[in-house]
Amino acid sequence: MDNKVVQFLKKGITHPNKLMVWLHYFLDHSNKDTFLNKTSSAKAAGYRGKSENSFKSIGYQNFTKLHHVIAKWIDESGLSEVSLKVKLLDLLNAKETKFFAHGGVIISQVDIDALEVQRKALEMAMKVKGMFERDNAQSRTDLHLHIERADREAQQLAERICGEMKVKELRGNKYETLDVSSID
Repeated sequence: MDNKVVQFLKKGITHPNKLMVWLHYFLDHSNKDTFLNKTSSAKAAGYRGKSENSFKSIGYQNFTKLHHVIAKWIDESGLSEVSLKVKLLDLLNAKETKFFAHGGVIISQVDIDALEVQRKALEMAMKVKGMFERDNAQSRTDLHLHIERADREAQQLAERICGEMKVKELRGNKYETLDVSSID
């Protein structure tokens, strides 16, 4: 952890030493195992837990005690709500450059929308706003019912248009005449 973060932590905290150690691990961006991970930070800080749930509980309690300090650090690190919204807007307008080569030499380049980046940003924004759920059983049921209704309506429309008209349908290697009104 760099000195700037350490100085920041020393300014606002008058908590017991082990809590400071937990916070140090929690905000240490160079440690991929503990950075913003409450449970792993509790383990690394030397807390004694009997189970994984004990460490989760300790991490949650520490986070709750220090949430104001963590929120201030997040804002000062450029991760405030406003800066995240600006970053999201940038991602929704992301571009990428496509290069065209012939014989190993780039002959042209074109800037185009980075559709995959934009799709992921939009999905993330919709999840945050509660507008998107990837695995929603009710949505699947609603979609299935909508398709069934559309199939019935299409069949009724075909019957109205065709009436008693005879239709030839290929069955096997020969055509057979069918009565449209008897098709289910």
